[in-house]
Amino acid sequence: TFSFIVGVNDYHDKEILQLKQGLIMKTILDTLRKRWDEWVTSKTIAKRKFIAYSTQDWMLLAYLDALGCSKAALGGTVPGYNSIVVLELAEHNGQPFVEVFFKDNSMNELKDITEAVRGCGSSPCALEKFLNCCDDYMTEDPKTVCGKQS
Repeated sequence: TFSFIVGVNDYHDKEILQLKQGLIMKTILDTLRKRWDEWVTSKTIAKRKFIAYSTQDWMLLAYLDALGCSKAALGGTVPGYNSIVVLELAEHNGQPFVEVFFKDNSMNELKDITEAVRGCGSSPCALEKFLNCCDDYMTEDPKTVCGKQS
């Protein structure tokens, strides 16, 4: 089944998820940290304030499952056509917070799935909690997950 191939839902497998989406997870979480650090240092963000990635349904499913919120977003199904995940980094009372939203083609509005993210439990989620959600699901080099050297 699709879940077995991707390593999600009843077939949840950290190593497969690390292999399939670990690099993009690391890239996104590193970017959130860098943007917050830049904001703290200079009260401005000199580079892009909006970053978009395009991918396939299985990668989106793997990413959501690694975050721990695939069931909240998808209810155990696969992402539909034109699905999106939005991560928003914001400041509330001087502290950094992240919110995670999901929307597919059948929905009229974004659905807040932040509280389902591993370790968050509420929306918005403190940036540090969010950044610590997924250490077991990240990699800088997918080849090392397979036991190969780059």
